Amino acid sequence: MAEPILWSLGYRLGFGPATAIHERNPHDYLIDFESEIPVYLYAEKVVETAQKSVSKGPTIEEKMRDVYYSLYNENIVNAQELSLLNAWLVDLSRAAEMRG
Repeated sequence: MAEPILWSLGYRLGFGPATAIHERNPHDYLIDFESEIPVYLYAEKVVETAQKSVSKGPTIEEKMRDVYYSLYNENIVNAQELSLLNAWLVDLSRAAEMRG
């Protein structure tokens, strides 16, 4: 989902080695797997939907909302994910304001 958003702004995405140590909290791996199934089953549809729904909006935040709402309309993400996205974007905005 990130690549079409970044491409629309002239950016490219690259990957490198991990720079953090990940300590897993106790949780149910089967529930995690079940929640990720749509990513594997609908990968092409996710990419296609993301590419078609990237808005002309000037900010990454606007573009992310547009893509996620399109994915929601395609039943690929659920309402809880939309809520989490919006909360995350609010937190990012607040963090940016605190940095000055």
